[in-house]
Parts: sequence; structure tokens; C-alpha cells
Amino acid sequence: MNSEQLIRDRLAGKGLHKKKAQYLGPIVYDGEPIAQYHNPNIFIEDILGENDTKQFTSIIVSGSPGTGKTTLMTFIAHECHTRNPNYFVLHLGKKELLKFDSIMRTLPKGRDIILVFDDVSNVFKHIHDPDARTKILTTLTEARHPEFEGTDRRVMVLAGVHYIFSMEKMWRSQGSWKFYTDLSNEEIQNFNHSTKSRFKHQVDLFATITLQQFRKKIFTVSLTNKQKRTYNINKPFRFVMVYDNSKIRFFLVPDHSCNLCSKDKNKHSKIKATPRDIIRLAKKYYKLDGIAGLKIALTLQGITHQYRNNLVYAINTDLEILSTFDVDPEALALEMRKDAQISDKRLNAISKKRLDFVKDLEDIQKNEGNVTFGSEAIKHKIREDEQLEILADQVEDEANEIINEMEELRQDGSKEKDDDEISEPTEKDEQEDLL
Repeated sequence: MNSEQLIRDRLAGKGLHKKKAQYLGPIVYDGEPIAQYHNPNIFIEDILGENDTKQFTSIIVSGSPGTGKTTLMTFIAHECHTRNPNYFVLHLGKKELLKFDSIMRTLPKGRDIILVFDDVSNVFKHIHDPDARTKILTTLTEARHPEFEGTDRRVMVLAGVHYIFSMEKMWRSQGSWKFYTDLSNEEIQNFNHSTKSRFKHQVDLFATITLQQFRKKIFTVSLTNKQKRTYNINKPFRFVMVYDNSKIRFFLVPDHSCNLCSKDKNKHSKIKATPRDIIRLAKKYYKLDGIAGLKIALTLQGITHQYRNNLVYAINTDLEILSTFDVDPEALALEMRKDAQISDKRLNAISKKRLDFVKDLEDIQKNEGNVTFGSEAIKHKIREDEQLEILADQVEDEANEIINEMEELRQDGSKEKDDDEISEPTEKDEQEDLL
């Protein structure tokens, strides 16, 4: 049982005496012990679950400048797209929001979208035309219905602001998730007023801890019901508050990102590698499935040279088929899974392997592609496998050509038979002609 489910079961008192239901032991996250109820995977799984069901999720991140709003939003985007690689992450600012309608037309087809607005405080202040404001907000909420595509996509919108009421009311009201990196006195008053002071004690506690966090660069929170632990800011966590319109929760959040989801696409330096290095690295982790996954990853980047021409034609045709007919894509995928007799348990979320790409690639390059470090027999076996893959593709191509030729011959034979039946007169026909 994973830690998130354990937490929920314990809070619900499942299988435990109610007095014991509140006890939650520590876990290790990013190499540091934390309380289970501070585990950020809890809200990540909840956000993904909501987005999967509703297809639209609005998240507002509030905090004063320099408190880590962009870092938090990037963490959420990173954890979501690593669990579901179909998410495409796009960072936008105020200027892009004002021409949002045209930007939406450039988004990749067939991808779920995570839109990260780094600062939209008072963005509509200088837009006096109410129709223009409404158009932007409508485009946001209707982004899950892409033009010229037969199926809806999932959309997640993350917006950073200096305080909640600096947002347009229509946008603010759609936010089912509100994250806080700190709380000013004005924000405390607004929050307590909107929640009728139901969480006054927790809000005051959070404000005190974050004040210590940014002034002293350390903060102390609970590890268990009887233990506390002090953390240094950014080593690796910051303390945040989450309100999901029903309750308040606190979490420890690290700085997780990659070049796919960072605002700066070159934040993480890239190491030079050859195409053959990448192929061997993919194969090292998942063998032949690694190669298949690499082909799909290239497809998501708009590259199809890795496939035979006939398969590319098939992909384009299948996309047209899906856009023509009203079919549930989930049900279609399950039907194909059944046809393929896949015995694995269906994944609801993709768990990420803890892999050290850099070290593994350095080992591969150092040993000239020998992933087991020095065995000539294994090295020869890798080359042999690669040759077999090429041969298998050639055999498949030839088999398809033979099947197509046989089908053409069968059709030609049927046509000739039909022509013979039409052209050759029967004895009865000849007698009728004589009469």
C-alpha cells in the first residue's frame, strides 16, 4: 500500500482504533524525513485525478514576490507531466495572455496542456472592454475543446498572483485549488473573511512559520504528533499551504523541474550524446520496450522518420478516423489492450523510475556502448540484437508487400471470374437467340 493511501485510510480510521487513526509516521522524501501528511505526492495525485475527471483544473498560486510561486507551479507541472507524458507544458506571461486566442491555435494537436502563467496580477486592469476580458477567460475554460479535433483534451491552468483579489473574479471563482507561499496581513484578513474564520488557527500558524522561513532561512514543522523537525529553506523544501475549497493542508515542496517544463528551457544543461548513445540508453532501461518508447517520444515531438512510410500513412489515417467518429478513446484503448492480450495491470498514473541518466550515459560512452562494462560477449550480443531488429523490420516489410500482392491477385482473380460469368453465354442463352 502506498503512503498516500495509508494516510487516507488512517485519517478515515480504516482498520484502526479511532485514537490511533491520527498517528502518521514519517517517510523519506528527496532524502529527508518528512511527516506523511506533508508528502506533496498527495496533492499531485488529487490534482491529476480531478483533471482526468473534469478535464479542466484551475490552480491559483498566491504569494509575495520572491517566495517561490514560479518554483511551486513548475514543480506541479513537472510532477504531472512525468506521470503522464502526454501533458505539454507552456509558460506564459501577461503579454501572451492578451493574445491568448492566437497562441492556443499553435498548441500541438493530440496533447493535454498545462498552462503556467507566471504573473497575472491585475492583468485585466487596463483592458476596459468587458467583451475582451470575457473572451480571454472563455478561451481559457474552453481550451479543452481544440479546433478540428474529434476528442477533448485535459487542460490544467496554473496562475501566479501577488494576492488572490488581484485576479479577475470570474477567473478567481474557477480556481478549485489555491496555494499560498506566504500570507500578508491583508491576505490573512481576506482569507478569514471568505472562509468565515473556520481556519483562523491554521492560517496564523502558517503565517508564523513562513515568516521564520524567509527571515531566518529555517523553519520548524511536525514530523510526527510528538516530534518536530527543522529544515533549511530550499534544502530541499519550502513550506506551502493548500486550500481546496473544503479544507486546509500543509506540504513540503522541493524544486523539481526539467527542460520540458521549466520556464528557462536551458535551465538544466544538456550533455552531448550521439543518437546511438540514446538508443543504447533506452534499451538499457527497458530493452525492446525502451526502443518502442523512444519511437513514441519522437512522435510526440512531431518526428516520424523512425517509422516505415506505410505506418506514418496509417497514423495520419487513424487520426482522421478518430476525428470522424464519436468513440470513447479510453474504451478503444482498452479494447486494443484486450486484443493484444496484455496481462499487466492497467496504469492509472505513470510512476517515474529513479534513474541517473548522466552517470549511465557516461558509463556507456566510456565503455563504447557496452552497458555491462567490459564484456566483449555482451558487446557482441548488443550489435547482434540491433542487426536482428533491422532484419525483423525488413522481414515485416516484405511480408506486408507479399500480403498486399496476394490481395491484389485475389481481387484480380475475382474480377476475371465475374467477367467470365458475364461474357460466356449459357446453352439456354444460345437457344433463346436461335428462337
